[in-house]
Amino acid sequence: MAVHNPNIFLPKQFENIANPEAHEYTTGKEIWEQLRLKNISPNAFVAGVGKGGTIMVWVIF
Repeated sequence: MAVHNPNIFLPKQFENIANPEAHEYTTGKEIWEQLRLKNISPNAFVAGVGKGGTIMVWVIF
């Protein structure tokens, strides 16, 4: 579809080194800040990473 439509964006997450780097440098800080803004102090934080940089997070209160 992207070959025929210039309005389609392909992030190419499996090929893009910026994808895992973005999570490494920003995702944890972002989650922590969002919890802090809601006055939530987690007892545990569990995260899993998929093959393409997909992040799954569980925050335990």
